[in-house]
Amino acid sequence: MDTLYLEQYRAGIEAGKNAIKMSFFINGGAILSILTFIGSIFNKERVLAIELFGSLIWFSSAILLVGISSGLVYITHICLGKDKLTYAKYSEITTIVFICISYICFIIGGYNIYAIILELTAGTSL
Repeated sequence: MDTLYLEQYRAGIEAGKNAIKMSFFINGGAILSILTFIGSIFNKERVLAIELFGSLIWFSSAILLVGISSGLVYITHICLGKDKLTYAKYSEITTIVFICISYICFIIGGYNIYAIILELTAGTSL
């Protein structure tokens, strides 16, 4: 195997691991923030707290996709070790798609929070 190809492949694996970690931390932080906020306002603003649960579902879905992606990375490495390149390629592509979808879930969850805040502040002037 060519040394340059091997180094590029290793760099690709590291980049993929970093994308998985980053998505996990971003969505995990969003979940913790929303849960903390919901906990502090639940007794005062139940309607707002319930509206925020929609965003929580998006962030939680993203975490689920990241977990599945981590498992797919493991499967990809097993397939590569057993010279099942076709399965490895499908697993690799699926991992990339799931990570991209997890970022989309984060964007949708963030937009939901933004829309809720806009709705709350619609009648007030800054």
